[in-house]
Amino acid sequence: MLVKGASSVGKTRALYEAVRAALPEWWLVHPGDAAAVRTTAHDPPARTVVWLVELQRYLNQPGGLPAATMRSLLAAGVAVVGTLWPDEYGPRTALREPGPDDRYAEDRELLGLARVVELTTFSPAERRRAEHLAADDGRIRAALKANDAGVTEVLAAGPELVKWWLADSVKPGPSYGRAVITAALDARRVGASAPLTVEYLNAAAPAYLSSALQATAPYDWFEQAIKYATTPLHGATSCLTPQAAGMGQVGGYITADYLYQHAQHLRRAVELPDLVWQALADHHHLDDSLWLGYNAERRAQPGHAILFYRQAADAGDQFAVGWLVGVLVNRGCVDEAIAVLRQRAVAGDQEAAHRLVVLLAEHGRVDEAIALLQQRADAGDEFAADGLVGLRVKHGRVDEAIAVLRLRADAGNERAADRLVGLLAEHGRVDEAIALLRQRADAGNERAADRLVRLLVKHRRVDEAIALLRQRADAGNERAADRLVGLLAEHGRVDELIALLEQQRANGGDQSATDQLPDC
Repeated sequence: MLVKGASSVGKTRALYEAVRAALPEWWLVHPGDAAAVRTTAHDPPARTVVWLVELQRYLNQPGGLPAATMRSLLAAGVAVVGTLWPDEYGPRTALREPGPDDRYAEDRELLGLARVVELTTFSPAERRRAEHLAADDGRIRAALKANDAGVTEVLAAGPELVKWWLADSVKPGPSYGRAVITAALDARRVGASAPLTVEYLNAAAPAYLSSALQATAPYDWFEQAIKYATTPLHGATSCLTPQAAGMGQVGGYITADYLYQHAQHLRRAVELPDLVWQALADHHHLDDSLWLGYNAERRAQPGHAILFYRQAADAGDQFAVGWLVGVLVNRGCVDEAIAVLRQRAVAGDQEAAHRLVVLLAEHGRVDEAIALLQQRADAGDEFAADGLVGLRVKHGRVDEAIAVLRLRADAGNERAADRLVGLLAEHGRVDEAIALLRQRADAGNERAADRLVRLLVKHRRVDEAIALLRQRADAGNERAADRLVGLLAEHGRVDELIALLEQQRANGGDQSATDQLPDC
């Protein structure tokens, strides 16, 4: 079950109450990351609920959540529950955009497995209950009176967070705090999902301050800014929340969901300052590299996209390799793209090896592509051997392709022999194709014999086809006999057909032969 709704509408609490009511005796597993979910799917415990609140966190991590993982959990009887924002759900379930990269293919398939429940506002019954409780709770009374937000949002101090972030003030202190908050929101907006470090916030915040505020900043401006950004509002939450890296140690800060969702809409078209991109490049979590690269590419920052993609690729992310190569090629850095793919291919990455061949061929380096495929084919890679033939044919080197196929066919490779016949026939060398098929048919290869008949008929050598079928039929091959009957009928050779059917009836008392005799 997936509960979809905006921040602070009560998704998590509603899901918790539903699980507690429906499955009170079941275990609950809250995986720390996507890898933990995949591990759980290998041997899921019985009577277990897997809790995936803020599902986008898991989807954005390296490896994500393949649909196959979810199917394994569901097949084992595990209940999987999660929450997701509409802004995250929409792009991941939209129809695929034209192009080679379908970035949300797995997510689309995964979300298609979910039963989706959407939360928006209180139902009439829920509002009546809230009004009853408001008699003894001033916070609920205030929330019910609010016109600019829902009840749950007000209770979570959502609107106050927005006012705190956007508040105008003649005092410089809040300006530094707002700059830090904006730096955090923008980082999350372009793919930084891990807690943001002090180093990043310190480096990025000046991009949101005027020259005068930068010049007159007190020595403790950053400490003041962090204090402002982490101030609890209405005792509920703050714009930024510190995350521990141990006792008494702050590892980073995360933004309030409600504030982030508001900022997404408010700053959707706002470009990040160069200083912020550089701060992200210098201070980001490795797990965020892929999506930072993706957003940098979308926002016309190819240099930063290459940096992020390269980091993700070096960490083993297959998507990043393809996206990195795409950006490099689009910038005209073909040699660099080839070097990236060659390094991956040497390390055993088959997808990179295939893409390397395609890229070399597309840019006129056919001999290099052929050499690479030949090396893999010599090592026993059948797909490489097939690709080698196709590449030679595509670039007009048909004789080379035929020679390679003939060697493989002579060594007993049936697939190579079949392809050799087709290639010979396609290029007008029909007699050679027929000779090859006849040789294989004479050796007892039924498939070759059938194909020989079809090829002879296609090239209007019907007498030869009939002679071949008659020879096989006389040897007791029933399929050949049936095909012979059909071929004689198709070409109007009635006398021969009658003679054949009478012979079959006389030899074996075949009633079906009698039935096939034409009416006179």
